Amino acid sequence: MMRTSTLIKLVPAGNGIDVICSIRNTSGPQFSNNDHFVSRVTFSVNGDTVTEFDTGPGFSDNPVVGIHLSTFEQDDRIGVQWIDSSGNRGQAQATAGKDNAIVTSQS
Repeated sequence: MMRTSTLIKLVPAGNGIDVICSIRNTSGPQFSNNDHFVSRVTFSVNGDTVTEFDTGPGFSDNPVVGIHLSTFEQDDRIGVQWIDSSGNRGQAQATAGKDNAIVTSQS
């Protein structure tokens, strides 16, 4: 299994928050591993999917992706999950209104 980590940051923006996620997986040409790429990213609030998208081999190595949530409640659990083309997974969660700092999850 590959070594991975996922970073998530909640940033107040306008009337909501930006959810910014950095996916760090050891894939791509810099690791001599061209066959592995992030293939799906899912964002959730309190366990309910709010957006999900599929990617392909052209998706950036170690990408930074994000969404904007215009409505949320204090203490909502904001999460991101991803999977790569080899089945490796990563995830991170943060609590709205509490931790605007970076949250790291090793998986």
